[in-house]
Amino acid sequence: MRFRAVFFDVDGTLLTRDMRLPESVKWAVNRLREQGVAVGIATGRSYAHTEAVMKQLGIDMAVLNNGGLALRQGRILAHRPIHPERILHILGDVEDADHALVLHGKEFTVVNKPEDAYFLRAYHHLRVPFPSLFRNYQGEPVYQINLFCPEDEVRRYTEAYPDLTFRRWFPGSYDVNAAGVHKAEGIAALIGELGMSWDEVVTFGDADNDIQMLRAAGLGVAMGGGLPAAQEVADVVIGRPEEDAIWNFVRSNLAQEPAKAWPRAE
Repeated sequence: MRFRAVFFDVDGTLLTRDMRLPESVKWAVNRLREQGVAVGIATGRSYAHTEAVMKQLGIDMAVLNNGGLALRQGRILAHRPIHPERILHILGDVEDADHALVLHGKEFTVVNKPEDAYFLRAYHHLRVPFPSLFRNYQGEPVYQINLFCPEDEVRRYTEAYPDLTFRRWFPGSYDVNAAGVHKAEGIAALIGELGMSWDEVVTFGDADNDIQMLRAAGLGVAMGGGLPAAQEVADVVIGRPEEDAIWNFVRSNLAQEPAKAWPRAE
């Protein structure tokens, strides 16, 4: 069967460990697009932190916030916000514990304690624009929380909020979503609008938040250097982003006709 859609994770998949987007990735995306393949992003990041990558690649379809929000051409096709009452409770808890958090909506990203050491380390690692300073929560849809706290203190939140999912993505840094939210849910909404089935989809990922989409796709591709849990459910494991692994796989396995080798810049 010919694959009609490809979805890429961002960190550890499209981006290298030093947060660089290889030129070979652009070649791969262009090659797929030339063949009429729909190309999308599926990431734990918010739109504010994914927009630059999407613009560089010319992509207008994305599953964001680990599946909390799915967009195509700016339109919301699926969303699973955290209940506003839960947001208010967590805001009170982090204030009492002197912990930091970031709230991610479709149009906003705000932080309560921009001086927090865990927050600063994580955001310097990501190399993304810093959130605005949080003022007052008015019940706007929040699709994901980033929680920052010592790792021996996160249990107070996981026990208090069993209806939320906590995923560690950096030391002392956790993605928090409504329970049951995952990337495959958002992809299902996007391919449904495109009239496609999962058998026609390829997904690329490297971490535990990619497991559902790697398992659901007609072809699940795990990145080298990623977590063993992602590699175990994938159909194939390739190299690292630094090794031009995506381009090499696309031209060898997904191109309908032979593609020329990518000319390395060195």
